[in-house]
Amino acid sequence: MGTKSCPFCAEDVLEEAIKCKHCGSMLDGSAAQQNEAPVASQPKKGKTPTCQHCDGEMAKKTKAKHSRLLVLFLGVVGIILIVTVVAWFIGLPMVLIAFIMLFGTKKFWKCKNCGAVLERA
Repeated sequence: MGTKSCPFCAEDVLEEAIKCKHCGSMLDGSAAQQNEAPVASQPKKGKTPTCQHCDGEMAKKTKAKHSRLLVLFLGVVGIILIVTVVAWFIGLPMVLIAFIMLFGTKKFWKCKNCGAVLERA
């Protein structure tokens, strides 16, 4: 069994392969347009999308953009620096950055069956 390079992602795949196991591209050219489709299409306002992998129902999810531990560390170190008065000019920006990072969230759809993810607008 020999291998060849996928023309889309340049990874090695078997010569007999029809679909690339790395990027999902069709190697025989039969359905190359399908590769560009997202996991699920963005729904119209008020509608829930369905997963294109398993046709399962998608659920709205949110997740913090930044690690809560990092935010806590920046906030605590910033407060300590402000209290020591010696480095208040470093501590104050650290506390402000931690405060801003605290409210950043990512919005996405997640399939209830297979766990596939799609970013929400």
